[in-house]
Amino acid sequence: MQSPTISHWSAVKRILRYLKGSLHDGLFLRPMSDSSLIAFSDVGWISNLDDSRSQHGFALFYGGNLISWFSRKQKVVARSRTEAEYRALALATTKLIWVQ
Repeated sequence: MQSPTISHWSAVKRILRYLKGSLHDGLFLRPMSDSSLIAFSDVGWISNLDDSRSQHGFALFYGGNLISWFSRKQKVVARSRTEAEYRALALATTKLIWVQ
C-alpha cells in the first residue's frame, strides 16, 4: 500500500476485468423447506507423483443449495489414504461448524 509497483497495478486491473466480466455469474438458491446442513468430502490420495501430496475437497449444502466448496492439494504428505481422508474430513468439519 505504501509503495505500489507496476505489477501491483496490473494485478488490480486484472481483478477489475474479472469482476466486470462476471457480474451476472452467481449461485441459484431455491427455496427449500429443509434447512439442514450437509457436507461431502473426498480425497485423491497422491494425485501428483512429483510431490506425493493428495488433492482434497468438500462441498457444503444448505437445504439442497450449494453454499460453499473447496478443492486444493493438502499441505502435508499423507502416509496412507486413510490419513488423507481424515485430514480432508477435519477440514470439512471445521467449515461446517463455522457455518453453523
